[in-house]
Amino acid sequence: ETGHVDLIDLSAGSTQAARVLVVSGATTYVDYTITASSGTSSGQVSVIGYVTDGTTQAKINLRSTMTFTAGLTLTYSVDVPQRDLSIDLTINASDLSQPTGSVTISLTMRGPNGTVSMSGQFSETSGTLNVRINGDAFATITTTSTTITITRTDGTPLADDELQALDGVFELQTEAFTSFDQMLAPVGALFSEPA
Repeated sequence: ETGHVDLIDLSAGSTQAARVLVVSGATTYVDYTITASSGTSSGQVSVIGYVTDGTTQAKINLRSTMTFTAGLTLTYSVDVPQRDLSIDLTINASDLSQPTGSVTISLTMRGPNGTVSMSGQFSETSGTLNVRINGDAFATITTTSTTITITRTDGTPLADDELQALDGVFELQTEAFTSFDQMLAPVGALFSEPA
């Protein structure tokens, strides 16, 4: 045997839970627990654990919480202490079924080369996202129902290399959601539909 994958059912009561382990030799490469719970007015899914290449470990904490009164909150946190790297993303969505609904975003990425942060709010018809590099204003992204405009804070356009760097930040944010979905996939068959 060169390795194994374990899927351990930890469900109890109204909480569905499973632990995923990927082991090769003496090294555990993946170890995380998925927990899902729901009530009459709320629900939560979380993924907590780590992945490693055998040398560098990434600690993962992903949570998705939905309530009828507060809406949806997604929090995503990855910490890689050996690389002095952390990524923290929070998205709050409320009243999305209404024209007045909004989505609030807060993203912070810290590493040995500095910090990138984004914060803003979007609705069905407009939105603004402010981007800061090492605490200094870098860019403003504004949207309407038909356009997206990306400029420096003084209104001038970003250079091509600045746009490329900004695109890299958005790719990382997209990968965060893809990772969340991929980590849920192994346990889908264990979790039953809520009654």
